[in-house]
Amino acid sequence: MQNNQPVEFNHAINYVNKIKNRFQGQPDIYKAFLEILHTYQKEQRNAKEAGGNYTPALTEQEVYAQVARLFKNQEDLLSEFGQFLPDANSSAVR
Repeated sequence: MQNNQPVEFNHAINYVNKIKNRFQGQPDIYKAFLEILHTYQKEQRNAKEAGGNYTPALTEQEVYAQVARLFKNQEDLLSEFGQFLPDANSSAVR
């Protein structure tokens, strides 16, 4: 399992760089994307530390929906983002 981690990490770094480059002229979109990720990570950390006694305020589906609104008309970016949130992606396709 550890062998997959660097590849996934590199994929994530490359993806974030792609977003930064795509929205070079719109730094607010890039900043909003980072804020969504930061909030999601914080919620996941809180849930983990609480040992199941905490329900994250931001689900994968909500993260996906927020990013979808942010990346409107950027289907390639949204599709790639869905790879990082498989649970959200499958339920969003209904």
